[in-house]
Order: sequence, then C-alpha cells, then structure tokens
Amino acid sequence: MTLSKYFITLMLVLLLLSACTTLEIGVEYTPDSILPTPTSTIRLSRVGTAVHATQLAAPAYATAQAPASITPSPSPTPDPRVYVGVPKPNTLYWGQAGRRPALFVHNSGSLEDPNRGLLLYLDGSNSSFENSFDFQKLSRPYAVYTSEFRVDLADAKQDLAEKNVYVSLLLDQTPPCQPGGINDQPKPCPKIQEINRLIEVDLTTLASREIWTHKLFSDTYPGFEGNVVIDQVAEPLEAGGDRYLILRLLPCYACEPYPPHAMLVLNVHTGQEVYLGKVGNVHVDFIEKVVAYQNLGTQRLKCDPNPICEANGDMTLYAPTGDLLKQPLP
Repeated sequence: MTLSKYFITLMLVLLLLSACTTLEIGVEYTPDSILPTPTSTIRLSRVGTAVHATQLAAPAYATAQAPASITPSPSPTPDPRVYVGVPKPNTLYWGQAGRRPALFVHNSGSLEDPNRGLLLYLDGSNSSFENSFDFQKLSRPYAVYTSEFRVDLADAKQDLAEKNVYVSLLLDQTPPCQPGGINDQPKPCPKIQEINRLIEVDLTTLASREIWTHKLFSDTYPGFEGNVVIDQVAEPLEAGGDRYLILRLLPCYACEPYPPHAMLVLNVHTGQEVYLGKVGNVHVDFIEKVVAYQNLGTQRLKCDPNPICEANGDMTLYAPTGDLLKQPLP
C-alpha cells in the first residue's frame, strides 16, 4: 500500500467515528445534564430511556411544566355582631343606629343586660326614644360625657348644620338609703337630689362642655320644678354670632310635657338666660336682637277621659294670643 492510500484510509476511519459519535450524543447525558432542544437529533431506540431519566433527575422541570391545581379556601363568613365592649355606666355615647345619629346611655341603676340602655334617635327636628337598646348595634360609638352620678337622657337636638348637638341630662345625686339604726328602726331615705344639666357636644371633635345647670325640686322657677326639653336651636345667619336655645321647663319631675310650660332663652356661649314664664310663640329676632313671644290664652273644652282631662270632663287648651312682646337677648 502506497503512502497516499494509507492516508486516504485513515481519513475515512476518522469520518466514520465522528458520524457515530454525532448519532449517539442525544442520549448520552447524566442526571445533571440539560435536556436537548427540539432541534437535536435523538435516536428513536433511546427516546424512552431519555425521558425516563429526565423525569427522575429533574422533577422541578416537570413541576414547572404542569403546576398543581390549588383550590382557594372559601372566605370566612363575617360575624354580623361585632363586639365593641360593654358600655361604661353613666357614660353618654354618640354613634349611629340604623344609619341614624343617636345618643346612648346605660346607667348604674339598671338591672338589665349590661349591654342594654336608653337610646335617643336624632332626625333633624324630630327625636324618639328606644328603651332596652342593645349597645352592640350602635355603630362607631364614642363616649362624649361621663359622670360619677347616674345619668339619664331627657332630650337632645342638633343644630341646623349638624355640627353640634345639645343634650338635656338628668344626674341623680341622691345618697343611698341607710340601714336601720337603734332598735333596727329604718332611717328615712334622703330626698331625691336630681340635677338637670345641658351640655353641648361638638360633633367634629366629639368634645363636650356644660352650658347650664338646674336643681330639680328647687324654687328657682316657681311652679316649675322639672327638667327642660329643647324647643329650638336658634342660630344667627352670620358666622361667629351667639347661638341660643329656647327651652321648655316642665312643671314637675318625670311628668308628661303637656302645656303650659315655662319658657326661657339661654345664650349658649355665655350661659346667660332670660326667663319668660308661661308664654308661647317664642322666637329669636337676630336683627332686632330681641326675643319675641306672646302670652297664652285658654279655652275650655269637653273631653273624654285622658291624662289631661280633668275630673269634671273638661280640659284646658292653651294658645298664644295678644300682642307680640319683646325682651333683649341675654
């Protein structure tokens, strides 16, 4: 064999070995090797082995290609009764009851459920009470007044802009009855000591301040020993002017608010008042800076038995009559 033929034969052998290596490369990889791209050539007889090796060696790849299906857990059902704590006795709360502004108080003399108390709804010029209201149903309650004495609600009214609320409170300062003394003779209980107090609550800051106090059963207003209810909140048109409350003073404690009433006008800012007595049609004239009113006239009518019908079957109706009278504003 000549030298040239030897070289030609050697080259052919090298080419055949190179071709065989190319055909086997698709299946000769270790567990740490990377899968071939879709364009790689893989011998059909080794495909099953190659796939089996990949599944054993690289489970992370299989998870990425076919993620497990996770069913989200259902949302928890909210408890409609959100507990905000038991109300403190003798504390006045401001909040919302059925989307209506309201005041709530649970006094220390109540023997009911500690969550229940007296609620006063405030709807513009109207108000209504609800006994045994559940404090847990009061939205966003906020304590605006507290006392060491038992607190009861008598009346309340908001101003026109609904920026302030004026509240007539009853504070029971009566000492407790003492047990029997010598020979176990019972001691007489002390007389009822009730204070009627007016407060103003700023609905922006929810801070309160006392603006008027009256001792019930006193002779401060002869013939009218009860508490006041708020008839009107009189406001000036210009900003910064004095505001006034027109108050009805009841003749007795815890009695029905039937006329006649004693009327008085209170300056909210100074606490000064003007007492008008048994009059009607009371209003504040900010232009003349006076309080105007009329005396009450009476009319007798026959009536069926009712709380204001007298024993002889008559009742007296009261109505403003006569000239318009005026006094300077306090």
